[in-house]
Amino acid sequence: MLVSFPSNSERYTLHICSTDSLARQEAERFIANRFADKLEAKITSFMPTLLVVRNKQHSIVAACGVRPGTEQRLFLETYLDEPIERTIGELTKQHSSCIARQDIVEIGNLASSSFSASRFLFKALFDYCNEQRFIWVAFTSCQRLITAFKHLGLSLVELADARESCVSEPVGSWGSYYQDAPVVLAGRLQTAQTVFAPEPTAIEAPIEGAMYA
Repeated sequence: MLVSFPSNSERYTLHICSTDSLARQEAERFIANRFADKLEAKITSFMPTLLVVRNKQHSIVAACGVRPGTEQRLFLETYLDEPIERTIGELTKQHSSCIARQDIVEIGNLASSSFSASRFLFKALFDYCNEQRFIWVAFTSCQRLITAFKHLGLSLVELADARESCVSEPVGSWGSYYQDAPVVLAGRLQTAQTVFAPEPTAIEAPIEGAMYA
């Protein structure tokens, strides 16, 4: 079922798409096409929940996936030597018992067709994660996105390099993605700003995919 998510925007609307939603295939196809167009990547795996942005014509213009830490093993843990909660605890000098998997959400499958849609999606994503009471967001991306999140006020911790040799997909499935030297990152949601930087180009970068116009 495709469920509307409240928004003050007149230009875009955000919808939450679960695995059994009628519009799930459309959302997955949009993400896969953006990955293929911009990275020559072949994406066949998608996060359990997709946040989908539609314009006034009801066309999908942006989307991303979220996976709670309690639901299953996170994709990005493929790159880590230990569970993510332990890795974050060690690198932030916090006791591992202070960081619970239920507080962590993974972001991925991020794709957009315009800067303004990207900007709306980021704001809606942070609102959604806060409403779900997540404390930490984690994702894998290239260096350009670190600058983007700094514009949003999110302090990031680098957890590990994302090495193609760690993934089970055939060599070449990710296209040119690994050429940008992606890294695994985590950040506390409380540090993020509620008002976004005015420069839309600040968020033109991929998270496990094609965040490009």
